[in-house]
Amino acid sequence: MLPHRNKRDRHATSAIATQQPSPENHSQSQSSAPKTYLDFIKTLSEAERANFLEFCREKTLNLSQEVNDIEAWLAHQNKAGQNRWQVYYQKFTSSQLKPAHQPDKNASARRQFQQWKQEMKEKERLAQEKGQQESQAKTAIDGNNNSNQEGKT
Repeated sequence: MLPHRNKRDRHATSAIATQQPSPENHSQSQSSAPKTYLDFIKTLSEAERANFLEFCREKTLNLSQEVNDIEAWLAHQNKAGQNRWQVYYQKFTSSQLKPAHQPDKNASARRQFQQWKQEMKEKERLAQEKGQQESQAKTAIDGNNNSNQEGKT
């Protein structure tokens, strides 16, 4: 028998029923995702676990309250009711992707600095050349003045 609200459309109930996951599939998809911090941490390789914990230590340095036991802290929920390990693992994985996908933010500044440095070197070189030319011109003028004075005596 069809539910009261679906008596007009007898196909709606069967369509809805076929779209719902079977209990077997539902429990399999739920069991593959770790539910606790202990389950989660076991899924990481030793290297990834060490990197994740180091990431979390760095991120917790600026918290108002010191975190003495990072793993115990991660095993609990935050004030919003979220598992800390899930929140921080999401941040960790995002931070791992950024360097590969984002251009170097400092590259432009470095290029500008190098360009400025080259311009300063060029100006310095031109100033030295000008100084040498002025020095040579002064020497030539002084030489002419000395020659003229010697000729007068």
